[in-house]
Amino acid sequence: MVFFVCEDCNETLKRLKVAQHLCRCSCSAITCVDCGATFHDDSYLQHATCMSEAERYEGNLYKAPKKKTAQDAWAELVQAACAD
Repeated sequence: MVFFVCEDCNETLKRLKVAQHLCRCSCSAITCVDCGATFHDDSYLQHATCMSEAERYEGNLYKAPKKKTAQDAWAELVQAACAD
């Protein structure tokens, strides 16, 4: 879940509440809490996901976990069946 901070009133907002906040507050920009990126107008809508805590604190040492795709799992099953 992505959270933003209003640059004018410093209110912390969930992504879904930003549009409502923009209607009642005359903020010039909002900033992502996790990555620190600043967004103007509706550009925050493109920012649906952000970095994980591991990415944030480990920096360059972070290695994303490898996810098995359904195709990889199927290939392993076929190879195991052929080996038997």
